[in-house]
Amino acid sequence: DKKVKEWCWKMESTCKTKIVSSLLRESGKGKLDFSHPFQRKEGQWTRYMESLEVDSLLRGYSINLVYIWKKDNKNYVIEGKQRITTLQKYKGDKFPLSKKLDSVMIDGETYEIAGKRFSQLDEIVQDKLLNAEVLIFEMWDCTEKEVRDMFVRLNSGKRLNGAQMLTGLLNLDISTELYKIMEHPFWAKTGITKGDIRSDNMRKVACQILMLISGYEYTAFDQKNIEKYVEILNSDSEESIRLIGHALEVLDKLDEKIVDKMDKMKKLSIPMVVAAMDVVYGDEEKENSYLLWLKDFFENYDNQTKYLEYCGRSTDKGENVKGRWEIFSKVVSE
Repeated sequence: DKKVKEWCWKMESTCKTKIVSSLLRESGKGKLDFSHPFQRKEGQWTRYMESLEVDSLLRGYSINLVYIWKKDNKNYVIEGKQRITTLQKYKGDKFPLSKKLDSVMIDGETYEIAGKRFSQLDEIVQDKLLNAEVLIFEMWDCTEKEVRDMFVRLNSGKRLNGAQMLTGLLNLDISTELYKIMEHPFWAKTGITKGDIRSDNMRKVACQILMLISGYEYTAFDQKNIEKYVEILNSDSEESIRLIGHALEVLDKLDEKIVDKMDKMKKLSIPMVVAAMDVVYGDEEKENSYLLWLKDFFENYDNQTKYLEYCGRSTDKGENVKGRWEIFSKVVSE
């Protein structure tokens, strides 16, 4: 039967390498088709993500394969559009690399790439990028179902969330110390969920705590602002480790003095809770006064009308973060 024959049709495939210049030449001549509905629109990557692809190729790091489906005399790119279009844009001087990038070493010589467009790179760096190899997985004689199955499986892994991305941005020594905040026993007395821990959201919370304690002039608590703050942490490891150590002392004090579990103390409020405790830290009378207020605050949390105005939508926006912090800081400054 025809249906049985189609189902048993064996997909043919091969994996080979192409240098970047060859891949871009094919794309420029229209030999690669990005119109397959499996593909997302361009512009999914941030500038930093685009910069990391170029940086990876210059360092010889492995990047994900480009998957091409050869059908009806067309080469459909079903996975890898962002990688190819990013390289096209960079070769065309459409954007400069992130200023966060470190220098690269080629043939024993060091070259600066941060903040540079393609035309501004040294010639040897340009050649290195254009001759970098990309793995291409080509397939043909396959059914739509096989291609769909492959696409689903390629994207079935759980992508790193923002909190997990911070691991790759933080210096190792700082990341190691920050993990002590994430694992602090005090969280067992709060409303932190297993989901927060499983998704590493406590890494973001830890950074937000440090932002408040350090007096950092944030404009919001979103991913972009946290990544900017991570740059500050990385710029002075010794000072950052000292700051983390102090935050751990404040958490130790909270853990010591708070006996009953406060279920309403969620990740949204925890940075404020810890930073306010830091303000009164070392003054036992003020500490106790603050903790009495804190106990009452969370026992009657649903009636905290003013505070809850800053806990609805867009909770990471600067005005909402500052609104929540103002309520806590006012209590400990009186």
